[in-house]
Amino acid sequence: MEWAVVWMAAILLSGLDQVEAQGSNGGISGLAIGLIVAGAVIFFVIVIVAGLCCFNYKRKHLGRLEFEHPEFERSGEPYFRTTSLTRDPVPEPVQYDATIDETAIDGPAGADSDGDAVSADVVFSPSKSEKKEKFEQQLVELQPHAVTFQEMLKDVQERIKNAKHGNPRVQGYKAVSRDLSRVQHLLSKRNSTALKMPPDGLELLAWAAETRQKYLELQRYKSERDRGTSSEPPEMASIMWIQSKDDSVFEDKSYDESAVI
Repeated sequence: MEWAVVWMAAILLSGLDQVEAQGSNGGISGLAIGLIVAGAVIFFVIVIVAGLCCFNYKRKHLGRLEFEHPEFERSGEPYFRTTSLTRDPVPEPVQYDATIDETAIDGPAGADSDGDAVSADVVFSPSKSEKKEKFEQQLVELQPHAVTFQEMLKDVQERIKNAKHGNPRVQGYKAVSRDLSRVQHLLSKRNSTALKMPPDGLELLAWAAETRQKYLELQRYKSERDRGTSSEPPEMASIMWIQSKDDSVFEDKSYDESAVI
C-alpha cells in the first residue's frame, strides 16, 4: 500500500512539474494533462480499494454495526454483531490423574477445606462394629451387679403387687420391670453365641447403670436413716430411681423417639 501511494505521489509531482514548466513557456501540453488525470484516477482507485479492504477486514474479524436492529431502537446505540466465520477452539475434556493421592483431596480427618478444625456441631455416628464393641463392654461392666438388678426387679414387682386399683404409677412400674427383665436376660446371655444386640441396647445398658446408682443411693440413705446416723434427705434424683428406660432416654434431646424400641 505504501509503495502505491509513493508511486502515485511521484506521478503527480512529475505532472505538476511539467505543468509548471509548460505554464512558464506559455502552455500546457496534452501529456501533462494526461498525467494529471491518470494520477487522479489512480489515486481514487487506490482509495476505493483500500476502503473496501478495510471494510472487509472489519466485517470478517471485528463484526459490523447494524443501525436497523431492534436493539438499536431500544437503547439508541448501534447493535454490534460478530460475523467472524472463525470458531472458538473446543476445550479438551479434563482427564483425571489417577496418581493424585486421595488423602490430598479428602484432606486429613478433623479439618475442612481451609485447614480449620471441624466444627464442634458436626457429630460422627459410630459404626456398627463400634456400637457392638461398646455394648459388649457395658455388659462386662454390669455383669458383677446382676444380683443388684435382681433386687431392683423384686422391689418393683412388689410395688406392682401392692398397688391399689387405679394407681397411675402402675404403668411406670411395669415399664421399669420390663426394662430390668431385659437387662437380666442380656446379662445371662453375655457369653452365649446367640446373644444379639437389640436396637436400643446401648441406651438400655446406660439406663441400667444410671438406675442402679440411684437405687444404691436410696438404699444407703435408708440404712443411715434407720441407724440414726443421718437425717438429711437424699436428692430427688436418688429417690426417683423407678423411671423407665424410655422416659430416661426421652429427657435427652439428642435421642429420637422413633429410634428407641
